[in-house]
Amino acid sequence: MRTVCFRPASFIALNVLAFASAFASPALGQFPGDRRGGALGDVSVENPPPNPIPPTEGGGEGMAPNIPEGPAISTVIFGGALYDFDGDFQSGGGNVSVARAYAGIGTRIRLDPQLGIGLRIGYEGDFYDFGGDSTITRIAGGAPWTNVTSVQIGGRVDYAFDRQWRASAGLFGQFSGENSASAGDSFTFGGTVGATYAFSEHFILGGGALLATRLQQGPLVIPLIFIDWRIAEGLRLSNVAGPEAYPTGAGIELIWNPTKPLAFGIGGRYEYRQFRLDDSGPVTRAGGVGGEQNFPLWVRAEWRASESLRLDFVCGVSLFDQYELWDAAGSKLTSQDTDPSFFIGGFVAFRF
Repeated sequence: MRTVCFRPASFIALNVLAFASAFASPALGQFPGDRRGGALGDVSVENPPPNPIPPTEGGGEGMAPNIPEGPAISTVIFGGALYDFDGDFQSGGGNVSVARAYAGIGTRIRLDPQLGIGLRIGYEGDFYDFGGDSTITRIAGGAPWTNVTSVQIGGRVDYAFDRQWRASAGLFGQFSGENSASAGDSFTFGGTVGATYAFSEHFILGGGALLATRLQQGPLVIPLIFIDWRIAEGLRLSNVAGPEAYPTGAGIELIWNPTKPLAFGIGGRYEYRQFRLDDSGPVTRAGGVGGEQNFPLWVRAEWRASESLRLDFVCGVSLFDQYELWDAAGSKLTSQDTDPSFFIGGFVAFRF
């Protein structure tokens, strides 16, 4: 018999998509978390009871339809770090690397067998290092930005209509910018809706939508897809099984579970970030907006050290990286692509 555990997902200003999809995944039990491209939380289960929220963590046999059982209140604390090595700009010279730190806490309260609510607070720090002389540094009069902090908070309600259908809706807000940037000018917010259908114990599929404000370029509207498919014993295709601090809601993973405590996955996701710049430095960049988008592909190793403790290690390559810079008036100053770059990361989550 399995135990249902809540797992928050990502943030909204850092990884709008990861945050959004995890935030909206109803039958899969997800909650929001990461920056725009991130997510605030999803439910994970190891050894679910007869009628749990379908599992969202790697490994395990089968998923039951959508009437949850288990603890009335469940909480997860999570963190992690990732380093993206130098990526050379494709034109104009120079390079950029990024170190990222993640932390957060999420709680889910089961009000009755069909109704649940969840809250999550998440943090992501991105520490950029622009090296050499590049087009973006020349336009900005130096490094366009250095350290970016994002703090996100979100809540969600989910309801199981029966053993097949489940729906959810959520709201989230985030502050994302350099340390001295105006808080009011760094705030974005949005909401998600979604529904899933359990075709069987082994296949759940659903969809939804994200609507969010952006610091530049107007509102963001993104269709969301949720999938959790037990293809065969020990083999799973899912976008709700990633680490709490690095969810895969905006992408997908193929996961192999050779033994109960171990799982290995290969996957990818889309990431998108926007953040407010502070008023220091040249007028061209002061009070403007920075942006980053990319598509990381990875391999992942997961180890469940105990019923409560999960550890993950990822390594991979980041593709189609693009860095954008707007001035305070909203005019785009430049958009620069980089060559693929390698990254490594590690994540930990503790549930109780």
